[in-house]
Amino acid sequence: MKEIATQNLGMYSICWILAFFGFGILGYILDRQFMSPFLGKIYKASHKGPRAKEKGIVYGQSSGRKFFLATLISTAQSFGLFYFLGFHYNPFVELVLWFIEIPAMVAGLGMGYLVWPWWEKRFVAYKFLDSVDQTVEGWQSQRKAAKDPDASSEQEGGKTPADPIAPSQPPPAKAAADIPPKQAAPVTAMAPPELVIDPRERIAQYAKRRRN
Repeated sequence: MKEIATQNLGMYSICWILAFFGFGILGYILDRQFMSPFLGKIYKASHKGPRAKEKGIVYGQSSGRKFFLATLISTAQSFGLFYFLGFHYNPFVELVLWFIEIPAMVAGLGMGYLVWPWWEKRFVAYKFLDSVDQTVEGWQSQRKAAKDPDASSEQEGGKTPADPIAPSQPPPAKAAADIPPKQAAPVTAMAPPELVIDPRERIAQYAKRRRN
């Protein structure tokens, strides 16, 4: 880390300057969005009269307070680097950055004041992005419809869905008039029973024929 700081001091310094500048913008927006209303609720709960001016940690504060907070944060960042790097870091480099980071953060807080009106209009940008998404989806659906018109007509409701299959029911009973009458089975004529002749009568008839 020491070699990087001594050989590439310009790039290293630019990175930290941009970081503190961006931190100043973000800190102003978060302070005005969340911390200022929170402090207003605390003031309302502890005081009877209304608050004279809406303030936050940096929002609505004087320039001296802003410089004090920037100095405090830059000092904490410098000592943090010394602590985590085991005090092997080049102190001259950090001393130079300490003087540059303070005005960079104060400039970021001032830029946050200019960015805030645009931040309030972010919902308009969200609506615009939603409309762009809907337009792109419409183009995609039109291209699909041009490639496959049958599928698009089905999606648009051109074809009615098939009726649901009704549960199976037993067939209706036939009326009595539709049922043909049952035919009676044909009666077969029975042969007369065969007469059984007594043998004695046969003998008498035979003797009679011989006499004649």
